[in-house]
Amino acid sequence: MLQKVIREEKELFRRLEAVRSLGKIGPAAVPALSELLQSETAQIRVEAAGALARLGPAAKDAIPALTKAFRDREATAAAGGALANIGADAVPTIAGFLKDKDYTVRARGAMILKRMGRPSLCFRSWNAFSRTIRASSG
Repeated sequence: MLQKVIREEKELFRRLEAVRSLGKIGPAAVPALSELLQSETAQIRVEAAGALARLGPAAKDAIPALTKAFRDREATAAAGGALANIGADAVPTIAGFLKDKDYTVRARGAMILKRMGRPSLCFRSWNAFSRTIRASSG
């Protein structure tokens, strides 16, 4: 029922409320919330990422979808927050952002690792990336 409202309702406010309600269902809603990260509506993507963030580690199955959403300019902060709240299961994915060609993705990944209390991992990954870049350019 909630997914029908999210897809068919014309008023954005009601659609956002349906996404919030879906998030309150708990871990069983992770697949549906992950799918909503691909919505054409930015506010829906952000709200879905926020709902996944509130689920914390229970949302670990959403890591692949959140990884894609992290590259979405409108949803990057919410997706990053969700990955941080998932915790240890998301660390390898977040550390992988530090190897991205896009500086903003690397910087956001570093900020998330710092927020998670893992600055040493950030430093090691960043140094490894820098060595790779230097080796390939010289």
